[in-house]
This record gives sequence, structure tokens and C-alpha cells, in this order.
Amino acid sequence: MRKKAHVTTFGYEYGNPPEADRVYDVRDLHDHPMNSGKIEERAEEIMEELEAGDHIAIGCELGHDRSPHVAARIKKEFGATVEHRDKWRNDHAADARKK
Repeated sequence: MRKKAHVTTFGYEYGNPPEADRVYDVRDLHDHPMNSGKIEERAEEIMEELEAGDHIAIGCELGHDRSPHVAARIKKEFGATVEHRDKWRNDHAADARKK
């Protein structure tokens, strides 16, 4: 059986996942319906480098929106397993540091 690639989404505010082989930064993407094409393009770029058995991490500011959207596309097209490390994290410490 072919080993699937694994994707961990995360927020840079909470640190990189140390177990990832490679980290992709999608903070430059904006989570807006008009940018769905850019999210798909970034997912395609990542999938070109992705191989079975890889463990990659995709990060955005807090790990709630952009990185999970990119990972969902990779899961759909590549069949990767996905873990959302920070998607449901409700930690306002990051917001407090910005003020």
C-alpha cells in the first residue's frame, strides 16, 4: 500500500511544527472568495514537489483560514492526510501581542 503524504496546517504565531520535512508559507494569500484561484495555484505548486510519505507543513498567520484551504485542495487532489494543528485554537495572546 502506498504511504500517503501528510499535511499539517499551522499558525506562525504559534511556531512551526518541528516534525515537518518542509514548511510552506501562505501568509501572502488573502482568504477571500476572489482569491480562490491563487489558493488553488499555491496548492498546485506545493503538489508538484509533494511525494508519498512526505510530511509538510503549511502556515499562515493563525492557521485558521488560508493554510486549511490550501491543505483541503491538496487532500482532494493528492489524497494527503491533513491535520489542522491551530485551526480551532482560540488563543488571544497573539492578538494582544499585536497591540
